[in-house]
Amino acid sequence: MLEGVRGTPLYTAPEVLYTKYSFPSDMWSCGVILYRLLTGRFPFQGELLDERIRYEEIDFESEPWPRVTKEAKDLVRRLLERDVDKRLTAEQALRHPWLAAAEHQHHDLAIQRAPLNGTMVQRLQFYRALNGFQQSVLYEIACLLPLDMKQDVIVLFGEISVTAAARERGVGIAEFAACFEKGGYTITYGEAKSFLSRLDLDGDGLLSIDEFCTAFLDWAEIQRNTPVYWEGIVNQVFDSLDQDGDGKLTVHDIARQLKPVGSINNSHHSFLNDVKRCFQQTDLDSDGWIDRSEFQAMVHVHEHAYSQYTRRLKRGGSPQMNNQV
Repeated sequence: MLEGVRGTPLYTAPEVLYTKYSFPSDMWSCGVILYRLLTGRFPFQGELLDERIRYEEIDFESEPWPRVTKEAKDLVRRLLERDVDKRLTAEQALRHPWLAAAEHQHHDLAIQRAPLNGTMVQRLQFYRALNGFQQSVLYEIACLLPLDMKQDVIVLFGEISVTAAARERGVGIAEFAACFEKGGYTITYGEAKSFLSRLDLDGDGLLSIDEFCTAFLDWAEIQRNTPVYWEGIVNQVFDSLDQDGDGKLTVHDIARQLKPVGSINNSHHSFLNDVKRCFQQTDLDSDGWIDRSEFQAMVHVHEHAYSQYTRRLKRGGSPQMNNQV
């Protein structure tokens, strides 16, 4: 317990005027601050201020209270509760529906403003979890997609590589790391460097537009929104690998036609192992080859593939990208 009147009179809790008080008096002061923020005036002011704080009914009727939400009004009422035992604690106030809703809305807004709707890191983590063969197939598909299906990612690439020369040569680590910082993501320089090395399919230390698109396209959305087109373009990749046209792909067919992407990340031996693992998972009838339907299943991205990863957005962060994508 504390004793003695302290603090600015306009923010003083009733119990302070009786000289014995404790932490709940701070919550009353918070209520006064919130009242003033919402109305532009103090709940108690003028002559005989001490008496007003002790006994005067709080005004929740005059403007702007009719236009204030009932949740906000309820929070103010419960903070400006004269009965100390009934007044909200700090923990209870933070859990109040009005503050909880405001925090949720703020977080949603941060997601909307962040590049790729706040899913940039989730897409990266999903892509990094794929093996070299799966990455190679998606790269082939990304190169075949029309520009309008890659527009959001192309815009983001343009923001990162701010000059025509940079866009031509590709994105380096400094630009790549800065993209996360400006976008409001909590990614360290070391993590960004690790990500880039995984995305750098040709091993030149830079990300081309096609490499960038392969990693950041929302593959689940493309499959969901354009299923017929998706099936056709996957069949196109299948046909490019099926050189003898028998409708079957073996491990050796793929090894001959599809080279491992990334001279650093994927040796030929590890690439073959990736292909064999995918075959073991996809060749359900164990006949040693996969047909079109099995190939389609092998490149299918589950609807909720990204949700298993965290967004890694800064709490209260403010994205600084020039264009919202």
